Amino acid sequence: METVQQQQQEQEQQIKSTEKRKPVFVKVDHLKPGTKGHTLIAKVLSSNMVLQKGRAASQHLRQTRIAECLIGDETGTVLFTARNDQVELMKPGNTVILRNAKIDMFKGSMRLAVDKWGRIEVTEPANFIVKEDNNLSLVEYELVNVVEEVEAVFNSYMSIPLCFISAAKRISDYDQYSQDHCFGYVVYTRCSRFMVIIP
Repeated sequence: METVQQQQQEQEQQIKSTEKRKPVFVKVDHLKPGTKGHTLIAKVLSSNMVLQKGRAASQHLRQTRIAECLIGDETGTVLFTARNDQVELMKPGNTVILRNAKIDMFKGSMRLAVDKWGRIEVTEPANFIVKEDNNLSLVEYELVNVVEEVEAVFNSYMSIPLCFISAAKRISDYDQYSQDHCFGYVVYTRCSRFMVIIP
C-alpha cells in the first residue's frame, strides 16, 4: 500500500518538475548590456532593411535579410535586429512577444535580438502608448578594463572613509559588470561619466 502511494507522489513530483515555468515579462527600460533571457511585449514602430543578399527564387543561395526595427513599450524603445524570417513578423504596427531575447552590443549601442533559442510571436494589439522619447539604443556605452582603470583611480580613494565607499557601491550607478577570463573585471559605463566599481 505504501509503495503505491510513494509511486503516486513520485509521479506528481515529476509532473510538477516538467511543467513549464511562467515567463517573467520585463519592460524595455530594464534592459542592460550583455544580458539575455528576456521576455517582453513590444510594439513595432518602424522597420528598416539594412542588408539583403541573394534571391528568393534561387535554390542554391539562401536569402539573407537583416532589418533594424524600432520597438518599444510604455517605458521606452530599443532597436531590434530582425534576421531572415523574423523580418516578416516585425512589421510596423504589429505587437510582438519576444521570448528569450538577448542584448547585443553594436558600435557601443544596445541592440535587442532573438537567436535560434528564442521565439517571436505576433499577438493581439497592446493597449499601451509607446514612450518614444526614451530610446535605449541612443545611449553609447564603452567597454573598459576595470582592473587597469580602477588601479589608477583607486589611490585617490584611499583617504575616503570606508563607509562612503560602501555607500557608493550600494548606489550602483554602473550599468553592468562581468567576469572576463583575460582581462579581469570589465564594466559597461555610460560615456558621459566614468564609474568605478570597488570589489
